[in-house]
Amino acid sequence: MTNTRIAELRARPERAFFAALWRAAPGYAFAWWLLVVLRGVLPAMVSIAFGWLVSEMATSAWRGRLAGAFQDFYRFELHAQHTVGVGDLAHLDERRAAELAIGRAGADDVIDRLAYGRDTQLGSSWDGGAEVSFGQWQKLALARGFMRESPLLLVLDEPTAALDAETEHSLFARFADAARAHSASGRITVLVSHRFSTVRMAELIVVMDGARVAEVGSHDELLARDGQYAELYRLQAAAYQ
Repeated sequence: MTNTRIAELRARPERAFFAALWRAAPGYAFAWWLLVVLRGVLPAMVSIAFGWLVSEMATSAWRGRLAGAFQDFYRFELHAQHTVGVGDLAHLDERRAAELAIGRAGADDVIDRLAYGRDTQLGSSWDGGAEVSFGQWQKLALARGFMRESPLLLVLDEPTAALDAETEHSLFARFADAARAHSASGRITVLVSHRFSTVRMAELIVVMDGARVAEVGSHDELLARDGQYAELYRLQAAAYQ
């Protein structure tokens, strides 16, 4: 990553909702991107919001302020309350915390279909365990990622890949609104997606070319620049015409 790109990211500490988009990403690309956020963007933002650096936090305290939901998730075959609650072990059994997390993830419909609500045993590995669809498992995983009330960093890495485009768009519109509402607290939300309908909601978009940062800007700024982002945007838009 060039000094120019780092400076461009650091120059926008007021941005709370980031998106990462790339055209060719090796398996290590997301891990590399996350390091960029931690080392280049997050310390600057947190220091401005709170007057101290992430490097000054104890490791356990930092880990307690992280949250996320990912495309590759684990199916915890537990009671639904605990399937969601393990996202914050300190509040595993707290009904209200799980209820709020389920609401943030738009997973109320999943719970409503279960015979005993959040007290329902999930998974076919158990006698009488309720089996849910892949998309429903993903919604529960997303709710698990929202269990922590006040994370400093919330990472959403293709967390709704199993959902239809309309549902995904609605959820990410809600996530974007929540990210802006919590910006004063220093929270940063990082979205990784290949769908421009969701990426364009971000306040700042980082375009990745493999493990290299190619462009940085808002949706309108990147379209006006007529670079890689604009090219990819036109290609995806043409597919829907």
